[in-house]
Amino acid sequence: MGGLIKTVLRSLRKSAPAAAAAPEAPPLIQAWGVAIPKPEGGAVYWPGIFEARDLENAKEIALTPDDAMTTAQRWGVETEFTVEHIASRIGVNERNRVIDFGCGPGRMSRALIERFGCSVVGVDIAQGMREQATAYVGSPRFQAVSPQEFDAMVAQGFAADFGLACWSLQHCIYPALEIARIANSLLLEAPFLLINGTLRLVPTNVGWHSDGEDLDARMAERFTQLERLQFPEGVATPEVIRASSISWWQRRL
Repeated sequence: MGGLIKTVLRSLRKSAPAAAAAPEAPPLIQAWGVAIPKPEGGAVYWPGIFEARDLENAKEIALTPDDAMTTAQRWGVETEFTVEHIASRIGVNERNRVIDFGCGPGRMSRALIERFGCSVVGVDIAQGMREQATAYVGSPRFQAVSPQEFDAMVAQGFAADFGLACWSLQHCIYPALEIARIANSLLLEAPFLLINGTLRLVPTNVGWHSDGEDLDARMAERFTQLERLQFPEGVATPEVIRASSISWWQRRL
């Protein structure tokens, strides 16, 4: 598949517009590879866990530390790897528009702008994350928007050349809806990079749960898979490597 993706994901085209009180936060999971039960009883979806208090809190939410790597270590190593990985697959430049879906505090948005000079729209459900991202990225080439604001942009003709989602889709309560939202915002045949956990980790008022959704099957409804790989040793801990995947997709519908 390595040769195929380099053939299919050619240098990107210049884009053209298309014709009650919150419950107490459950603790973030500290280790990977844990069996997460399906929601039962009174479990209720609770996205408030992503509302960051400040930048350091936002970073810890975005890249959870574990016994082997701190948030700061993950931030540095994973970010550098991901940017270089993107550069090895597609050509991104200052003319391109990119979607950073579930942008969190703007880790990848800032790295992409600094490396390629592209424009990035970061989409995140949490106002606290959007505020931290705007401050952290600190670039006129970046804007952080809510999903509803993003939908309005797309309705008005916005279309991106490339998109990515890092550690966000496994947390979405309705992944099919979010995948459709992503697909509708990309130019036809545009590439999409998905870095995701293999476990569904949906935040609820009583902790993280799995609903059994098959994200690959959902992605395949709107995208064609081009390549699948894992983090190499040294970039992620063995637990993260076993419980995550890196995949390239191409918008089909």
